[in-house]
Amino acid sequence: MSHLSQFGTDWRDQWRRVQRLHARVTGIGQGLATNPDEALDDMFAFFAACYHLRHWVTGSSHKTKGQVGRLFSRHYELRLCGDLCNGDKHFTIDPARAQYDSTLTTTAAPILFVPGSPVARQPWPRERWLITTARGDEDMFDVADRCVAAWRNFL
Repeated sequence: MSHLSQFGTDWRDQWRRVQRLHARVTGIGQGLATNPDEALDDMFAFFAACYHLRHWVTGSSHKTKGQVGRLFSRHYELRLCGDLCNGDKHFTIDPARAQYDSTLTTTAAPILFVPGSPVARQPWPRERWLITTARGDEDMFDVADRCVAAWRNFL
């Protein structure tokens, strides 16, 4: 199946959008952002585009809803991506609709600089953005990386 969206695009266009937004997120994680509000906007835009890629894939590729559903069941970070997307859209996450954890919050915490460590080459200061769930703290940038890796392997 190869249908086009109302904009004349297909899943490949959305996948490229996800990758462009992921590049921005990576830059934010490396301390390259100058405006914290815009950086957070980019983070939420990434998670929304990444989560909604599921609709683009099932609408315009040979992948089925069942295949995409199994992808999400195997990768909790994609379910967490959905909770971030829906929490941003709806103000709070309805526990009945939460895909992973309805207690999720985000915080920013400074990362300590350790001379000689692999991250010592990164621009500083840098914040560590955490997603706090019942499972524990998750680095938001790591979650974004794992989401992209899961999609890349699937596509």
